[in-house]
Amino acid sequence: LQRPPGYPGPEPLLQNMAVNADNFADLALFAERVAESEMDGIALVRLGHFFYDQGFFTVSNDFYRRALRSPDARNDPTLEAEVLVAVGWNHLRLAGQMSDREQALAYYSDALKNFRQYLAMNVEVERPDVALFGQIICHLARGEHDEATDVYARLEANHPDSDATAQARRRIERVTGGGS
Repeated sequence: LQRPPGYPGPEPLLQNMAVNADNFADLALFAERVAESEMDGIALVRLGHFFYDQGFFTVSNDFYRRALRSPDARNDPTLEAEVLVAVGWNHLRLAGQMSDREQALAYYSDALKNFRQYLAMNVEVERPDVALFGQIICHLARGEHDEATDVYARLEANHPDSDATAQARRRIERVTGGGS
């Protein structure tokens, strides 16, 4: 699953193999649960998290989308919200990997949709600041500086001490060449 350039030597190779073996032991538990019940939303979400952590964002989203169709997510708005924001961040990661601008823009649009849906839910979402920050990244990538600044104003007003607010401010300043 990983392709390091060349042979890193015995120590790094053994360490990498040990870490991956531990990671895949966790994977086996949730894969077994999904094998028993294809609609085990909790296990599907955990598989999505696993593949996100490994950097396999498309595979991660496949598990997250299946989780969204599960009774667990339909009956638990908090779980549904968690998955929506995770899919949004996966789209951001995928957009950043695209060399084709149109494909990247499509991923940014999908991410924006997920973040908006997350924030519009009728539940108290865990990290609205992170979703707002995600929206800012999308708007900046799409060249929508005014929209990014508007979302930033909302972010700063509601989450002035959040790390997401500080990161958003730096991004806006870097892209626009000034303050928000």
